[in-house]
Amino acid sequence: MELNINSGGSRRAELKEALLLYSINGEITAATSHEIKYSSRRRRHELQEGVPLDMPLLKRMISRMADGQKEPDFELFPHNLLAYRTGAMVWHVVPKPRKIYFATTDKELNKRSGRLVMYPDLVFAASGSRLGVYAVHPVQDWTASIKLYRAPVMNVFFGGNICMPGEMANVRPVIGNMAEYERLFFDSPYSHAHDSTVHYKGGLVKFWLKQTKNDKKPADFPLEVLVDANKTLGGLLNEIGQA
Repeated sequence: MELNINSGGSRRAELKEALLLYSINGEITAATSHEIKYSSRRRRHELQEGVPLDMPLLKRMISRMADGQKEPDFELFPHNLLAYRTGAMVWHVVPKPRKIYFATTDKELNKRSGRLVMYPDLVFAASGSRLGVYAVHPVQDWTASIKLYRAPVMNVFFGGNICMPGEMANVRPVIGNMAEYERLFFDSPYSHAHDSTVHYKGGLVKFWLKQTKNDKKPADFPLEVLVDANKTLGGLLNEIGQA
């Protein structure tokens, strides 16, 4: 049997194992793994008795096979990773001075592009080709009841997803790409506001003009301006799980 392997062209492959999928109302609910043996007497391959296959493991196997990757024995999770499944992950980004960039219609705000600011604690949620970003108050113990707030920046849709540069479409939601998502978010210029994501007179432009006033020392982020996202961390995980 000849297979076309993406990473190495045409290679000879031997039939060794088969996976059978079982569905109810069109939804796959179970799987079994079957060894395949060649019968010299019958001159054919024969399916052997199967064993149940763990569904989460099956999904990981299929995902990695599609990408031409080998399933690792173990994968270490970063300390700030809050939740992970194949194709989606949620993590916490701690506040620290970061440069902020603007490309808006406000000339004064654009002049302050590149200044240091403080963000609040942020929660990133990558799923498929989407990235959602939310703010939270400082957290000691992460639970499903943690209240989420809207990210206090521009380029944020009402549901929390970020309008990101086109290059984000090439970034997959795997643990090794957490830093890349953060780079795309923090290093991309904010350009437009779908609506105000802060409780501040004058909206986002006035707020960030205030926060970037001192170009030597970033001002502390005032948590009282955060806008309720009407969502908890548990609600966010449910949304991702159903996507």
